[in-house]
Amino acid sequence: MKNSYRLLLVMDGFYSKTLNSEMTISAVLSDGTKIEARKTIEDDGFFDGACTLKIKDPKALLNADIDKIIVHADKDVVYPLSAQNKAIFKKNLSNIINAK
Repeated sequence: MKNSYRLLLVMDGFYSKTLNSEMTISAVLSDGTKIEARKTIEDDGFFDGACTLKIKDPKALLNADIDKIIVHADKDVVYPLSAQNKAIFKKNLSNIINAK
């Protein structure tokens, strides 16, 4: 069975006027690549801030940083990643890939 890698994003939640509709969450890499997922906004208009992105090539993430996360709803909410968080992510991802 082939390994499957997923990235759980936990962000600040927010309120949207776009009820019961889908929004797109994008992880934008330093090379311009986007990893996207769709999530439904809850019926009360709140996004709880959690989303899972499927990673097709986890080793490629070791060569490119995730620069920012963008939540596309009725407005774009951008979450930039600090250099410290990028380094922690790469270290953790490397440990997962190399685990036996």
